[in-house]
Amino acid sequence: MDKKDDSIEKLNEQIKKLENSPSEEVKEKESTTKVFSVSTDTKVFDKDDLVSDDEDIELLDDLIETKKTDVVEEAVKEETKEETKEESITEEVVEEKKFPKKKMNGKNIAIIALLISIFVVLGVIVTCVVIFSNKDNKPGVVEEDTKLTEKEMEELIISYGEALEGVINIYYSKQGVLLEYNDAVKLVDFEEEINCTVHDIYKDGKVYLDKCSINGIKTKYTYGTMQVDIESEDEILKVYVEKVGKKVSLEVPKGATYDTYTVHCGGKYSEPEIIGDYVIYFDSDYILHMKNYKTDEYVLKNVSYQTIWPIRVSESNYDSTYLLVKISNFWGVYNYVTGEQVISPMYTGFLPSASGIVGNSKAVVAIANNKIVAWNGTNYGVIDYTTNRTIIPFDYVSITLKGNDVWALMSDGTGHIYDTDGKRLLENSYDKIYGMASSDNILVKDKENIKLIKSNGEVVYDYGNLEKIGNFNFSIYYQDQAIFQFYEGDSINNCVEVVYNTKTKEGNTKSVICGGLAKPILYLYPKEKTKVSVTFEHPEYLKTTYPKFNISWEVVADVDGTLTDKNNKNYYALYWDEKKVHSVDFSEGYYVHKDNAIKFLENKLDYIGFTEREANEFIMYWLPILEDNVHSLVYFELTDERESYNKINISPNVDSLLRVVIHIKKVDKKVDIKKQSLVKFKRKGFVAVEWGGTTY
Repeated sequence: MDKKDDSIEKLNEQIKKLENSPSEEVKEKESTTKVFSVSTDTKVFDKDDLVSDDEDIELLDDLIETKKTDVVEEAVKEETKEETKEESITEEVVEEKKFPKKKMNGKNIAIIALLISIFVVLGVIVTCVVIFSNKDNKPGVVEEDTKLTEKEMEELIISYGEALEGVINIYYSKQGVLLEYNDAVKLVDFEEEINCTVHDIYKDGKVYLDKCSINGIKTKYTYGTMQVDIESEDEILKVYVEKVGKKVSLEVPKGATYDTYTVHCGGKYSEPEIIGDYVIYFDSDYILHMKNYKTDEYVLKNVSYQTIWPIRVSESNYDSTYLLVKISNFWGVYNYVTGEQVISPMYTGFLPSASGIVGNSKAVVAIANNKIVAWNGTNYGVIDYTTNRTIIPFDYVSITLKGNDVWALMSDGTGHIYDTDGKRLLENSYDKIYGMASSDNILVKDKENIKLIKSNGEVVYDYGNLEKIGNFNFSIYYQDQAIFQFYEGDSINNCVEVVYNTKTKEGNTKSVICGGLAKPILYLYPKEKTKVSVTFEHPEYLKTTYPKFNISWEVVADVDGTLTDKNNKNYYALYWDEKKVHSVDFSEGYYVHKDNAIKFLENKLDYIGFTEREANEFIMYWLPILEDNVHSLVYFELTDERESYNKINISPNVDSLLRVVIHIKKVDKKVDIKKQSLVKFKRKGFVAVEWGGTTY
């Protein structure tokens, strides 16, 4: 046998050894080792392509031996997860590599051996190249083409987006927190490396992805919808205008055809209202805005205002031209039709209402045509808001419209009466003007006598010479009675009330304990953190206030009742005391002995609807008074009655309001009294609770 035949025989034996005699190490790992399949898509060589030189055969022999070693070592390292598939692949490989059993001559054997050797070497090389160039593929399996198709890339981006939305919504349902994108991707377990440089997570839990790559390869696919112009229902106002009659409403008209206008509020809104061609509403920061619902454009869109106030000129009408505008913490006036500034920002504030129309933080009520009450930081005055002309000077601590006339009170208790054009009435006609309960009930001193007159000077009632009437405290018109209260000297413990009944036409005087409404405090419980404004119909009744009351209280109320002012100072309630503007006759109520005072208060406050905390604070203040008296009569003045004396205005509007004043009268012994019927308070939505009291 020559050298060539020896080489062929040697090659033949090596091939048989490689295929039929695996190493002991391979046998031991057989149950857990991946066996590499050889691609069947291999080129078929012609006879002329075969190697025939002895040296080439020896080189081929060495290469086969080297590749055999590499394959075995690689196979030992890999572990299988698909044993069934492995067995079938193994059988297929072994079957393909078996030699024919029939006898062949040396030349045929050499040709076949060389052909098989080339196939084996090429298969091993292809397998190794695929393995080391794509490590993410399953070990031991060579894919025909590792490049993703366009459809596969699109499906991957869609799957990735769905997975992100899934974890975001699951996390939100459990934690109540909407994940940021960088936090969300950490919770997604994905085989492919996907990165999207443009991404958004919206408050509805939806995801938008763009400019995405897969394993470093850029794609053209996006996921989701960009919500730049998408708003939720609570960010859009619908205005409906009936085609016949042109009635404008924020509610869908029933039984009428209509046109619909859409107003985009730029976020959540509250308390919308129609004013002519405009809609006004508060945003989430409780800043008032105004938009033309036909054009969906803001008024004063080029003005950087802090907030605005429309001007109410009657119960249902607003000024159609002028608007109060707050800029840099001062108020001015703009013509919102032309956008021109009428009065530069110079006022500290405006009184929401000095008239019988209840004001709120959504409007200022004019006392007459073009006239409003302004605050300069120290005193009140009246201006013409179209010209900035002063109508009533800024000399007064309170200004109130009484019918068609204005009652202005100075800090020393001196009062003046004006008409709405700024003319002083009854000037130099009387020695003193005490007070004004209404236009037809003005109490004056005419030489030695006290008289009740009308603003035109007509005498309504003459009380005669009232000695030691004292100093004027307040005046009020209530339940057909004009009441004027006076106190002696510097003390307000003993008072005299001068009363006139407009029905019986009778006048009288009586001694009363002045007292006052002690410790009214106001709790606010919104459903969510909210900016709140609080005003009173009669701010002139207020005395001590905390925090300091000027025009209004402006605080941020949290759901637990915590109140925060503009200086970030916290309060649990708003506090004030006020003048005692009325008395009760105790024709009904309760008799209370000091020994039963605790049980009485606990039972009644629980029935009325106080929380434990509110009841605790109420009892801590009023229990000592009931126990000091031994015998007491008690009357509870509740919400409707309290509102009739000094209405409280809270914006945004509360859903539930409870106001309670306890009236306590000391008596010498047990007294039979008609039992008072109490109304139980039901809490819902935004809740406000006020309590206070007075003694006799």
